[in-house]
Amino acid sequence: MRACRDKAEAKREFHWQAVTEAVGRMKSELAAASEAAHKAMDADAEASPDYSDLVYTIELGNLVASLSLLCAPDLAVLCAIVTALDEAHDGESGKKQPPHRH
Repeated sequence: MRACRDKAEAKREFHWQAVTEAVGRMKSELAAASEAAHKAMDADAEASPDYSDLVYTIELGNLVASLSLLCAPDLAVLCAIVTALDEAHDGESGKKQPPHRH
């Protein structure tokens, strides 16, 4: 029985390690996408300062609505991606940056 549990645990760890590595490979692309999105939001904010609050609210609503469509494993992948984006915002220094809104 213990051998079956050990085998299942090893298989589980193998698959979660694959998720971690895949998200790690995405980090530079996630950082580039985040930078582009920030620049787009900055351009919008220059045109209308109140626009950024509206966009934040709309995007948050879209995200919440989308979350209900995901299964538990995909939510776990999404959490790993969010962590990678957070780390990209923290930068090379590793210092935690305060949350920001555009």
